[in-house]
Amino acid sequence: MATVKKAMPLPLLGLASLRAVSTSAVSTLPKQVKIVEVGPRDGLQNEKNIVPTPVKIKLIDMLSEVGLPVIEATSFVSPKWVPQMADHAEVLKGIQKFPGINYPVLTPNLKGFQAAVAKKMYSMGCYEISGVNLQKLLEAGTFICQALNRKTSSKVAQATCKL
Repeated sequence: MATVKKAMPLPLLGLASLRAVSTSAVSTLPKQVKIVEVGPRDGLQNEKNIVPTPVKIKLIDMLSEVGLPVIEATSFVSPKWVPQMADHAEVLKGIQKFPGINYPVLTPNLKGFQAAVAKKMYSMGCYEISGVNLQKLLEAGTFICQALNRKTSSKVAQATCKL
């Protein structure tokens, strides 16, 4: 008499193989991740209709209440190119600054960088540089370029003396 083996149902077989994959993947996961919320800047800049400033402020405040550690608030960019970010100064002035939460801004060019520095925004372009001497940081970048005998192509480094 022939022995009939009952096959494992396909959905269960898929779960078993998925478990094997997920278990091996867990061992390679980092112990810590940094979540950077970019919606108020990256998400809103693509919206066709201009989002009112109070709505942007409320969005950032609500994200702050959630406890996200880093919320990219806005971009110091020309309103000619990104009209949605024309109110960057008002947004930064209007948001609640929650303790322990960083609100970096994007500064894609020298003019934006200088405007951000004027507003005392020392966390730019998602590179956390708060709590440091910005002048010394820029001088260090220039020094490294000189030590490597390379011309400083960074307009930010070139702006050091203008700060």
